Amino acid sequence: MAFNFTDGIGPMAYPLKMVSKEVLDHMLGWNIPEEHQDLVHEHWRNFPAVSKYWHYCLALIYTMLMVTSLTGNGIVIWIFSTSKSLRSASNMFVINLAVFDLMMMLEMPLLILNSFYQRLVGYQLGCDVYAILGSLSGIGGAITNAVIAFDRYKTISCPLDGRINRVQAGLLIAFTWFWALPFTVLPALKIWGRFVPEGFLTTCSFDYFTDDQDTKVFVACIFVWSYAIPMSLICYFYSQLFSARSLLTPIATMVPAVCCKVVSCIDPWVYAINHPRYRAELQKRVPWLGVREQDPDTVSTTTSVATAQSTAPPVEA
Repeated sequence: MAFNFTDGIGPMAYPLKMVSKEVLDHMLGWNIPEEHQDLVHEHWRNFPAVSKYWHYCLALIYTMLMVTSLTGNGIVIWIFSTSKSLRSASNMFVINLAVFDLMMMLEMPLLILNSFYQRLVGYQLGCDVYAILGSLSGIGGAITNAVIAFDRYKTISCPLDGRINRVQAGLLIAFTWFWALPFTVLPALKIWGRFVPEGFLTTCSFDYFTDDQDTKVFVACIFVWSYAIPMSLICYFYSQLFSARSLLTPIATMVPAVCCKVVSCIDPWVYAINHPRYRAELQKRVPWLGVREQDPDTVSTTTSVATAQSTAPPVEA
């Protein structure tokens, strides 16, 4: 796509110019060129295009997350890497986890840029880069947490001869990176699965919508590989530490309590927002949220009338 900057604005401000008008009467994927339309699954085309304000809001949220992550993980890597007293084998895993977390934040500039354009910048290439960073960091971070749980288990259960040395730690770190590679490389090279846009069509993940046996097996395998196995290992290793009461400090016992409260804050959005009648009522009472939902009763009536008309016998002349 060629851009014309003769209207007096520079290339950095052009994304704002492109989305200066409210997107109306369009469906998701309307602004993707025809040669790249195969990127967008048919499922997403059933939804109206998202308002630019939702894109801006998402960009703002991810900007704050990016700054927070860069600051926190940057400090972790800096302190743990430069302090001799912290250069232990166990802390190498903490640094590795921080590196994976930073890699995940490398997606954020891409998403912010995509949000201003309201589409994927770079199309297939941009989608692949975004998804590769997310896949590596997500799967790598999950298995690194399992390795950290194993290290804690070894240290506490065998305090004299169970500690992991630096060579073993290095091998385990290499293992986490190799663990993250299969389900990153295979979709990227389209050997098995592929990366496609999702949601607002400004982010990318592996294809989980294509209704064929190959995709179903891929989704099942990546679920087991990147979630079920790491989670099972984490649960197993930490379950072996129940007898270590010294770990139950005041702060440690408050963390689950805070997590429970966080879940109670998320539940209304996760469950209630999926209820069509709730969304319709939310649109009436809080219109500034930008929820666009048809009244379920109206939809039901329209569907019934259309069905009745289609099944009614023809009137003879």
